[in-house]
Amino acid sequence: MWLAACIALLSYFAESGVSTFDHSNSLFYQANAPEFDQRFSALISSQIGDVKNAIVHFSDQECWCQFVGETHIASVVELAKNSGLQNHKIEKAQMSSSVSKLIPSFPAVALFNAEGRLAYLGPYSSGIYCSVGNGMIEPFIKKISNAPNSAAIPMDAEGCYCKNESSKSIT
Repeated sequence: MWLAACIALLSYFAESGVSTFDHSNSLFYQANAPEFDQRFSALISSQIGDVKNAIVHFSDQECWCQFVGETHIASVVELAKNSGLQNHKIEKAQMSSSVSKLIPSFPAVALFNAEGRLAYLGPYSSGIYCSVGNGMIEPFIKKISNAPNSAAIPMDAEGCYCKNESSKSIT
């Protein structure tokens, strides 16, 4: 009985947790709009203040994947702190509707360089377990001083993400 319950739970979470980060392509369409990086930076700045040398963690405490990724997220927080970045957290419940429309899934992270330019927006990692070994954000943190002028936005990543139903294209 116990084994059957465990298998059923694992199957449920495996099936419900694995998805594409940008499940509706809303971020894809918006990120291709002129001035997206600047508009996104301004929206985040209105919620947290200065975005220079900042990393913003977008979370939803009701998301199973948030729980699964906590160890990895904590390691990213520590790496960012050790790299001289300011950590900020925006919970889904406190997120402005304008920002919420731009975050397709949780957990998510945004990284801004010393000039306040968006360097990365997307998931922490790919894969079902969101573990330290398969992180996508770490290389960007380590090379933040040499970040390109345009943001990396890996929208096609697949992993344990909870869909943000508020995310949609702004037209």
